[in-house]
Amino acid sequence: MTLRARLHAGLWAAGLRHSHVLVLRCPLGPAPPGEAGRELRDFGRDEAGVRALNDALVRGLSPVAIANRLERGLHFCALSEEGRPLATTWIIPRGERFLEELGLGFALPEDGLWLRDVFVPPAERGRGRFASLLDAVRRRWPERAVLWSDVRHGNARSLRAHRGYGFEVVGRFEAVHLFSRVLVRLRWSGGLPLASDWNGERRVALSGERYRLFARTRRA
Repeated sequence: MTLRARLHAGLWAAGLRHSHVLVLRCPLGPAPPGEAGRELRDFGRDEAGVRALNDALVRGLSPVAIANRLERGLHFCALSEEGRPLATTWIIPRGERFLEELGLGFALPEDGLWLRDVFVPPAERGRGRFASLLDAVRRRWPERAVLWSDVRHGNARSLRAHRGYGFEVVGRFEAVHLFSRVLVRLRWSGGLPLASDWNGERRVALSGERYRLFARTRRA
């Protein structure tokens, strides 16, 4: 285990949850043509199909979480070639992207899509699957002009893939949650529209049970 991983595990054991999130934005032009033999499947309301692929890819998302995301209008999409999954993502087509660890929900503009949990299987990495997936998503929603996403600070692989596609960091947010009772916002970029904001724009806010109820109605 690396020093960073040991430190992170120690903080969690001590009841301190540290989160540092980057919000990214990518303006879009016309989507490139599709690649022969590849297909993007939007699973729609096929909850069983989503569970089966998540289990096959060992993603660890619980049936309850999958059902909740589908109920809240998220779309699960998978790019495949001859039945082999190349990459997957959840898409938020409207509403907000709520980040429970920050107590903030970012409002999604009408011309945007928000990516969540983009995943490329280990055997497919380094082969342009991230870009191919996003190109296919753009063809699925051609009327949308902007892609949004969020990446945890320190996830260098994901950040490189996003920047290589044309994303730019437009917001940095950092917070510490103490014993699930006090939320301390250490860094907060202004200028991004919010749909939800726990306890106003206060840098220090009590959480506890009231916050868990607030988050439960927005979690997806």
